[in-house]
Amino acid sequence: MSTPLEVSRLAFGKQWSKRQRRLRFTVNLKRGNSDKLLTGSIATKKQKHIVVIGGGAGTSVILEGLKKYPLRLSAIVNTFDNGGSSGWLRKQLGVLPPGDLRQCLRALSNSKIWRELLEYRFKKGLLKGQNLGNFLISAAEDLDYSSPSDFKNKVLPNLLSVKGEVAPVSLENSHLHALLKNGKVLKREDKITASKIISEIGVARLYLKPEVQANPKALRAINQAGIIVIAAGNLYSSVLPNFLVERIKETVRESRAKKIYVCNLTAFRGHTDGWFVEDYLKEIENYLGKGIIEAVIYNNQKPAQEIVELCGKKHIQFVMRMPAGKIKESQINKIKFYGYPLISNTIYKPKKEDKIKRSIFRHDPEKLAKAILEVSNLSFNL
Repeated sequence: MSTPLEVSRLAFGKQWSKRQRRLRFTVNLKRGNSDKLLTGSIATKKQKHIVVIGGGAGTSVILEGLKKYPLRLSAIVNTFDNGGSSGWLRKQLGVLPPGDLRQCLRALSNSKIWRELLEYRFKKGLLKGQNLGNFLISAAEDLDYSSPSDFKNKVLPNLLSVKGEVAPVSLENSHLHALLKNGKVLKREDKITASKIISEIGVARLYLKPEVQANPKALRAINQAGIIVIAAGNLYSSVLPNFLVERIKETVRESRAKKIYVCNLTAFRGHTDGWFVEDYLKEIENYLGKGIIEAVIYNNQKPAQEIVELCGKKHIQFVMRMPAGKIKESQINKIKFYGYPLISNTIYKPKKEDKIKRSIFRHDPEKLAKAILEVSNLSFNL
């Protein structure tokens, strides 16, 4: 039996100017009486609120798996993209890049037709490669409604099959910069993502220009969370930028929620070549702070031979634990590592129209969701 949805907060925020108005979705789950834990104790309302922080692909995989459980789900996503369809719309319309928001809305949607529409890319003409879902979100952001209820009644009914909430990490425009250890500065997210020298040279620091304030809804979600999950994804252009926004990392640090990091399946070529799970954790801690992450979930599944051969042809490296002899106890003190078989059986096939190169290997949503719940000591009778 499907769980009813309640639209609890719908607002059209204003930030600086009319053209910079930002769309804010909140569709909260109203829990029924079937939320029975298999364990002996009943989870509190706060324990069952999971907040996922990251970019588009990694965050959406987690949401896809967790939405099947009686949980309150919130996603906080990066808003600093410059490439692909999102970057084009940002440049043309001055809107926040909608790509990561779109991927998370799609993951949380229970409507097959809307999932397909949100992912549709035009195949020819001037719009070739552009994403329909990005257009829809940008149009909704730009519409001028006289009241929140007007906005709700005219735009959101088509999205009411979404379970959860998705919040941009900031409602302000900014650009991501990376200062490399050789003194060179990479300006804008697309330049950072495309760089092939980051692994060799290293990143001294990431920063936003200009500095931006956090979306109040993102801060509220973190404060209300029982579990905070940092998603897998491109560290330098998708995950870490969230912690550059004012008050985000401080609020995560101050939260009493359990904090879990989901490590990448594969290295990002040119960025994290040869990295181990512990290297990813160390870089997360360089921005979030040490002693904040309590648990790390990583893949311990050995890829099938055909996958190994494919990886060799495409220069793909699966991320593994660091050999015991190389691990410094100070690096992993009090942090628990949980290995699970997490590789999806489905190899992602990039669309010809998509201008962005994406990973062909993904976490299995169901396996990853079960791992997160197990590490969080939550289990449900579905």
